[in-house]
Amino acid sequence: SATVSVLYCCHISDMRLAAVPLLLWFGWVCNAEVVITAAGTHSLCSLMGDMIGNLDPDVSGEYRCVGYAEGKRLFDLGEVDLLGSDTYVDEPGIRSIAVGAVPVAFGFHLTSINSIVLDTDLVARILTAQVTWWDDAAIVALNPTLGLPHANIDLVFSNLSDTLLAVDEFLRESPYWPSEI
Repeated sequence: SATVSVLYCCHISDMRLAAVPLLLWFGWVCNAEVVITAAGTHSLCSLMGDMIGNLDPDVSGEYRCVGYAEGKRLFDLGEVDLLGSDTYVDEPGIRSIAVGAVPVAFGFHLTSINSIVLDTDLVARILTAQVTWWDDAAIVALNPTLGLPHANIDLVFSNLSDTLLAVDEFLRESPYWPSEI
């Protein structure tokens, strides 16, 4: 299997980042509770919930597991303080803070074959149905000693938009991957 490491990030605007120490100080001085809200990728639900809950006894908050697109919309509208994603956001005025990493694997199951070599271009061609047979010349060229069967490649995948963003970012270097997914 090929593995893509997904970097999970928490994003905050420069303006909100500057306000955090003031909010925490205000909460401490006034003995008031500070509430932090966040939204974004589903895969960060437990991590962000734990992170927000363990910041300080006077800090509470919630993480809305709504997916990256909806989280970004809420963040842009100012309805949440933090945006969770599985990709780096390169926009003016937004700071990305890495909070974890999780692998995304491309697995396979072929009887009596334990490992196979697939490069980025080949993974892109398989995922876009340009290569549909295990004994395709491109796969055989990278695995000449395997004796690959003449069998269909059946794709099984999770359609989580957040994970697809990470796979899309990984495959962008291939000319076989579409510019938009």
